[in-house]
Amino acid sequence: MKVLNKIIQHFKSQHRNKLKKESFVFLSLYLSLFLCFIVSCEVKLANTIPAVSDEEVDERGEEEEACRSSFNCTINEEEEEEVEEEEEVEEEEETPGTCDGLSLTLYNELGSGVTGDPYIICNETQMTHLQENSAGWGDYFRLEEDLDLTVYSSTERVIGSNSTRFSGEFNGNNHTISNFTFGNSSQDYVGIFGYIDGASIKNLNLIDFSITAKDYVGLLVGYAGENSAGTVSQISNINVGVNISAHNSVSGNTYIGGLVGRLEGSQVSTVVVEDVAVTGADLIGGVIGEATYNSTTGTRSDVSKVGSIRAEVTSTASYCIMGGGIGKLMESDVEFSYATFFQLTMGAYSNWAGGLIGHVFGSSGGGGSAVNDSYTSGIIQVGIYGYSGTEGSAAVAGISPMNGGSISNSVVHTYARLDYEWDETTTSPYSHYINGVWSASPTDSYFDSELCSECSGATSKTESELQLQSTFSGWDFSSIWTIEEGSDSPKLQWETE
Repeated sequence: MKVLNKIIQHFKSQHRNKLKKESFVFLSLYLSLFLCFIVSCEVKLANTIPAVSDEEVDERGEEEEACRSSFNCTINEEEEEEVEEEEEVEEEEETPGTCDGLSLTLYNELGSGVTGDPYIICNETQMTHLQENSAGWGDYFRLEEDLDLTVYSSTERVIGSNSTRFSGEFNGNNHTISNFTFGNSSQDYVGIFGYIDGASIKNLNLIDFSITAKDYVGLLVGYAGENSAGTVSQISNINVGVNISAHNSVSGNTYIGGLVGRLEGSQVSTVVVEDVAVTGADLIGGVIGEATYNSTTGTRSDVSKVGSIRAEVTSTASYCIMGGGIGKLMESDVEFSYATFFQLTMGAYSNWAGGLIGHVFGSSGGGGSAVNDSYTSGIIQVGIYGYSGTEGSAAVAGISPMNGGSISNSVVHTYARLDYEWDETTTSPYSHYINGVWSASPTDSYFDSELCSECSGATSKTESELQLQSTFSGWDFSSIWTIEEGSDSPKLQWETE
C-alpha cells in the first residue's frame, strides 16, 4: 500500500493543474499494470517454497532480491520469525557460565559480597584466599562450581575461628566439595568452617572428607552458635556422601559430629549424612556431637528433618555419651528425624548410648527437651571396644536413655528397632530403655520386642505389628508419616521428597 500511495502522489504532482478525464483513464491503466506485475512476482516466489535443487535455490534468491529492490516486497513474515527464534535459542545455548574462561584468584573478584549480590567462588584458589582473609568472614558467598580441595587441604585451612568467627552466608548452590583432609590432633574448632556465629550455610554436598582434630570437630562445622545480636546460625539442605560410593571420617576428643561438632542455640534442617565414621572420647554423634541451648539467651537448638544412615560411631573412652544421630540433646528440640543402619561401639563403663540420641537432658533453668515424630533402627555394642576387665554399666535406648532427673522431657510418636550386643564378661548392664527413661514415659511410642526382649520404657510390639498403620495411635499419616503395610515400618514423608 505504501508503494501505491507513492505512485498516486507522484501522479498528482505531475497532473496537479490538469486532472482531466483522460488523466484518470491513464492512471487506472497504469495501476492495473503495476498490480499485475506484483501478482506475477508473488506467484514466482510461492512456486519456489518446496524443496528444489541448488540451482533453483540460487535462482529463487536472485528473484527475491530483485523483488525487494524493485518493489520493497518481503518474504513470508512467519518464516522470518521462525529464523529469528532459532537464532535466539542458539544464542541461549551458547551463553557461557558465570565462571567460564575466568582465571580468578581472589574471593572478592566477582560480586559485592552482600545479599542479592554475593561474592562468586569459582575455584579452589579463591577458597584458599577466603580462608586466609578473615576480613571476608562476614560477607555473602555463592559457589558456582564443584570444588576438589585436595590441594587446599595440604595446609589445613578452615574458615572461621574462636577469635574471628564466620558470620556471613555461604550458599553452595547445590554444588559439591570433595577431598577435604585435616590432620592436626591438637587443634580445636575444625571443619570446612571452624566456628560460625549467626551464619547461614546451605545447599551443599560433601564427599570424601577425612578430619582428625581435638575438640569441636565436624565435617562441615566445628562449632555453630548464636551471635551477640541474637542471630542464630542456620545450616540447611546439606548432604554428606548421599548416593555416592565414598566414606567420610572424623575423629577427635569431645564434641565430635559427622556434620557439626557442637550446635548451641542454632538450627539444623533438611540434612542427610551417609556412610560416616565418627570416633571420639565423649559427646559424639553421627550428625551432631551435642545440640544444646544458649545459656546466656536461653535460645534452644532446633534440629528438624535430619537423617543419619550407616553411621559408625565409636568411643575410645571408658565413659561416653554417643548417638547414631546426636550424642547429647540439652534443653533443645528434635523432630522429623531418623537414624538407620548405624553401629555404635563403646567401652564397658558408665555409657549412655542411643540409636537416634544418646542422652536427652533437661534442667531447672531451661526446662526439658523434646523429641517428636522420629525413629531409629540399628545395632549398639557395649563393652566391645577395649577396657577389658573393667566392669561397668550402660543405659541403652533407641531414642534416649536419660531425662535429667526430675525435669520431664517430651518424647512423642517415636519407634525403635534396636539390636544390641553385650560383652557379658566385662559389662553388667542395668537398663535397656527404649524411647523412655527413668521418670518420663514416652507418648504413643513403641519398640520391637523381637529384637530387644529386655527393653522397656515404650510399648512393646512385634515386627509384624510395627508394619500396621493401626498400631500407631494418634500418628499423622496424611502429612508426616507414610507406611507400606505388611512390608515395612513407618517412614517420614520428607525422606522421599
